[in-house]
Amino acid sequence: MWIIIIFILIVFLSTFKHVPANSAIIVDRNSHYLKTVRRGFYRFNYSTDEITTQISTYPFTRGYIQISETHDGQLYNIVYSATYKVSNIEHVLESLKSNRRSVNDIIQSCVHTSVANFNWQDLDNRQELYDEINRRLSVNLDSFEIELIKFEIHSLRNVPESYRDKKFAPHISEGIRSIKYK
Repeated sequence: MWIIIIFILIVFLSTFKHVPANSAIIVDRNSHYLKTVRRGFYRFNYSTDEITTQISTYPFTRGYIQISETHDGQLYNIVYSATYKVSNIEHVLESLKSNRRSVNDIIQSCVHTSVANFNWQDLDNRQELYDEINRRLSVNLDSFEIELIKFEIHSLRNVPESYRDKKFAPHISEGIRSIKYK
């Protein structure tokens, strides 16, 4: 009996997450905005909720796995991480809200668009891809006053055509279309 009660208590407590001071997260439920939590504890439903933005005045690293398509139609699974921070949480949250964007979407869209600029043969030179992604990330994140500290590609490999339905689909807003690249 005690084992069941302890198990239920552990499961219940695991649905709570903590957001530290000088941080904020945006939570979507079923792909729609649910809430913004600035600090403290909140309830998190792992089956329906997704953290789409996590920002902090301290460096924050997020890992990503996504499938993107090259200019000539080859699919690649790319595993990477981005480290970033902000200086003004409230300003960044307002900017993201007015542009209807999340940090995850900005980062994933930059990687997706960069990969789409290359043919599969060109991906042999990973440094060019890294430079292109880093440039796009810097410009896009800077426009939201988010400082990109580090970007790393951990793995890049070709995947079969059967993965096409898992390909990342970027969200393009009017605010992001107006960004001019250097």
